[in-house]
Amino acid sequence: ILLKTPYLKKIFLYLIFLFNLLNILKYSGTILDCNVQNTSVTGLKEKTGGIAGITTKSSVIQNCKNGSTVTGNRYAGGISGYSNNNVNIKNCENFGDISGTGYIGGITGIIFYGSTIQECKNTAQINGEENIVGGLVGYGVGQIESSYNEGNVLSASFAGGIIGVNYSMGNVEKCYNNGNIDGDNNIGGIVGINKGSISSSYNTGKITGVGYRAGGICGQNSSDSYIYSCYNIGNVDVENNPGGIVGGDFGTITNCYYLNTIIKDNNEQAKSEEELKNMFSELGSDFKEDTENINNGYPILIWQSNQSENVEQ
Repeated sequence: ILLKTPYLKKIFLYLIFLFNLLNILKYSGTILDCNVQNTSVTGLKEKTGGIAGITTKSSVIQNCKNGSTVTGNRYAGGISGYSNNNVNIKNCENFGDISGTGYIGGITGIIFYGSTIQECKNTAQINGEENIVGGLVGYGVGQIESSYNEGNVLSASFAGGIIGVNYSMGNVEKCYNNGNIDGDNNIGGIVGINKGSISSSYNTGKITGVGYRAGGICGQNSSDSYIYSCYNIGNVDVENNPGGIVGGDFGTITNCYYLNTIIKDNNEQAKSEEELKNMFSELGSDFKEDTENINNGYPILIWQSNQSENVEQ
């Protein structure tokens, strides 16, 4: 009877809404030390992952490996298909081939605000039938750091060795790519389209496009976007707008260099093999000399040397 009173009815509906909201927000989880391999994961619709299809807010996935093949539609990844806000994926590895239409990555198809990918790697092939494909992440507005890709990436457009589309407020730092990138337009060794920032990263993989805008670091660097302290030694082959660093630049590029045999021009960013191998100091404190021949004598990231020492121990 009381609920027939309009005022009380509104309060009752508000309490139901609040209860449901809190019920949704409380769901976050942690997945640790999970190893999936010798199988296949197939999703007929969206959000397919080797470890988790959807990773909800504030969840953690750590020390996990996926060696299974993952086949999905949109949002497919070796660890998580779809990663929501404030998700942390750390020290995870994918070595199973990933296939889908778009928003495909070796670690996750997509990450949102506040999410981080740390110390992760992909060594498998990443296939996107359409657009937005990356060696680690398809599309993201989070933080990707101290991670690398060694798998080949195939996509129509918007493909990168680390991430396909690095959106506003997205940040890629201290990463490298050794995989080959093949696509149509806007493809890069680290990022396909950059609308955020890329720093202290390098590419050695070959970049091959059939359309326009292919770059050793980034296919297109959009306005209000930044690339600094990066270098490229991978070949760049595209019909229109090839670049040693970027295919099309509308933002800011600082302290970036490429091997002068990639594109023959007089750009001051182009350096000889000898010059580039000795530029670890100029590239900044995240780099060091490759005294261990990890990268054929070219500058390496400090964490790579630390990783090598841990393996030896």
